[in-house]
Amino acid sequence: EMHIFALASLKETFGLVYVEALTQGLPILYSEGEGIDGLFDDHYGRACNPRSKASIAAALAQITQLYSRLSIDGDYLSAQFDWRKIAETYLSLYSKRS
Repeated sequence: EMHIFALASLKETFGLVYVEALTQGLPILYSEGEGIDGLFDDHYGRACNPRSKASIAAALAQITQLYSRLSIDGDYLSAQFDWRKIAETYLSLYSKRS
């Protein structure tokens, strides 16, 4: 049995749904060149060209082949994207600007 989160969106900046999927231990298929591809490396899933069926299929095939080796630490990601931590980061940035 295998579970994968796939969102090959044509226009997607930072989508919280990717983080939500990762915190549940799911590898992700995400669009290249749309913002999210700069946040996660190949340990979490694969990027694809959302305009290419062949690219999407190839990325899904890679995820299925590497499924057991993809390391997804949901606890780490949950901590990194915790609302309190994000709010503290924003407050710190705003404090530095004033």
